[in-house]
Amino acid sequence: MQEMGITLMLAGNMGMGAYNKLSAHGITVIRGCHGKVDDVLRSYQNGELQDSLESCDHHDCTHHVEKPVYVIPSFGKK
Repeated sequence: MQEMGITLMLAGNMGMGAYNKLSAHGITVIRGCHGKVDDVLRSYQNGELQDSLESCDHHDCTHHVEKPVYVIPSFGKK
């Protein structure tokens, strides 16, 4: 991801291992994002998103199923 120029990940949630790995490679992670993609991006652009500091501590976590995470690889590219 770092080689692709990714510097930010807006995520629903993730474990600390993934969070630490991404952070170690210069990728800022904002956890706790959910909702429509356009709404999440608008909130980020308006400076309204803050990291929830929430992380999962096990695989097959099911308590986040209703909050999908979207990947938009071309966001910000022209």
